[in-house]
Amino acid sequence: MAGEDDTEPTAAADAGGKKDSTTARVVAVLDALARAEEGGVGVRQLATVLGVSRSAVHRVLQNLADLRVAHALPSGNYEPGEVLAAWATFLGYRQNVLELSKGLLDRLVERAEETAYLTTYAGGQLTTVAAAECDRPVRYVLPIGGRLPLERGAAGKAVLAHLGEEVLTELALPEAEATRLRADLAETRARGYAVSIGENIPDACGFAAAYFTNGRPAGSITVTVPRYRAADDAADRFGPLVKDTARALTNLLTARPDD
Repeated sequence: MAGEDDTEPTAAADAGGKKDSTTARVVAVLDALARAEEGGVGVRQLATVLGVSRSAVHRVLQNLADLRVAHALPSGNYEPGEVLAAWATFLGYRQNVLELSKGLLDRLVERAEETAYLTTYAGGQLTTVAAAECDRPVRYVLPIGGRLPLERGAAGKAVLAHLGEEVLTELALPEAEATRLRADLAETRARGYAVSIGENIPDACGFAAAYFTNGRPAGSITVTVPRYRAADDAADRFGPLVKDTARALTNLLTARPDD
């Protein structure tokens, strides 16, 4: 007969119905923490709900507390820790960005007649999170969820231009490339948008501007154009459009309810 510590989660608590899943147990505990009301959740209560031994639940909670994902209360209950709270803040922010940017991206596509993308910058990573596609049969497509380099392409350079010299130094680029990039970033800051001609994909162009929260770059708005459709005045046409859209998103993100 198995001891209490060997008791496994019930099928309801075990993702995918698999037994002997430590990951499923941790996810179930995290879910309970995220849903906990004021006063937190108790070990006995959680063990009963999950069909897991109290000692097993306690071990998971202690490990999460050591990682600051959970926080132990004087009552013996646990509540979300600062790391879990930070996750919630970030995910809520990203959802807010997606909601606020949708209409802006749609209007940008109407004006540009090309596909537009939204990226977010967090944790040193630039990620494509949303798109509004034009109806032209040939389009430059970026995968949603894909990560983009900061040093190449309009989306990355628009953000890198406002991150400071230390970030550029961390990229450890060859000296000649870093010198060229510094000049490009200076032009980007001066005109308010970045230009990329065939940097990531030889047959594509990009035009992007950064948007900000609390004075820091939080991502970029980008218009992508197949190179054969990019006329000589493409930067003059698309640059102001992405700049205006990024400014509008910045204003929405920084607006206060009583403004």
